[in-house]
Amino acid sequence: MNQLRGTTAIVTGSSRGIGLAIAIQLAGKGVNLALNGRDQGRLEKAAQRVRALGVDVVSVAGDITAETVRDELVTRTLEAFGSIEILINNAGIEPLIAFDAQSPAAIVCAIDLNYTATVLLTHQVLPHMLANRHGHIVAVASTMGLKGQPYGATYSGTKAAQIKWAEALRVELRDSGIGVSVVCPGIVAGAGIVGELTNATGIQPPRTATVTSHQVAEAVVKAIETNARQLIVQPGPLRTLLALDTLCPASGDAISRALGVEGYMRKLGEFGRERAR
Repeated sequence: MNQLRGTTAIVTGSSRGIGLAIAIQLAGKGVNLALNGRDQGRLEKAAQRVRALGVDVVSVAGDITAETVRDELVTRTLEAFGSIEILINNAGIEPLIAFDAQSPAAIVCAIDLNYTATVLLTHQVLPHMLANRHGHIVAVASTMGLKGQPYGATYSGTKAAQIKWAEALRVELRDSGIGVSVVCPGIVAGAGIVGELTNATGIQPPRTATVTSHQVAEAVVKAIETNARQLIVQPGPLRTLLALDTLCPASGDAISRALGVEGYMRKLGEFGRERAR
């Protein structure tokens, strides 16, 4: 999509962290926005911040896994702007805990938010894009969907599903005028879920594995503008890990240990187990 100014984007999970950074980045390109997040007060503050950049904004608070919230988000976006050119599926939850200590309810919650909501919201928005033969869909996944990490088994599984779903949909829509991209960040330090975990535990992620929410937001815009299939937002050493893991999984595991990623995940997993007791 070469021209973003004047288009409209839905961004889920946009009251903080990566989602807010994406909204700000898109607003800088002149994109009008429909924002969604569960916390109404936080979402309204985000909307005010984005609106100050000179674009029009609507906001719909609520859990995007609920059909009524998805309906309201799409309806209000179309009422306000008349079309939806961009959909950013960003909302997600990252439960880091030993799998045997994770409750069935928490597993279902992660699947519903990280994967099912992405699929159903896209299914609802897609007819409007197809009617105009124009649009772009982005799934904000994770490098943990490319290489599963211990104590993030459920999260890794949902993100792997999101990646493969987007890959398949991209080919299906190849001649429709609609692009589909996946953006896979590493550990996003100081923002959103990771920021909250750091504040709660004092456990710092390894510097060799971290990126910023701004870097992720830049990658999302690049993916839209260039119709990229997949963009990995990851420091150099971990990009090597991902490549080696595909060719030789044992080497990938060894590098993950050496870079401190496995140890970091273990500490968070143990914290999650204690909190769940």
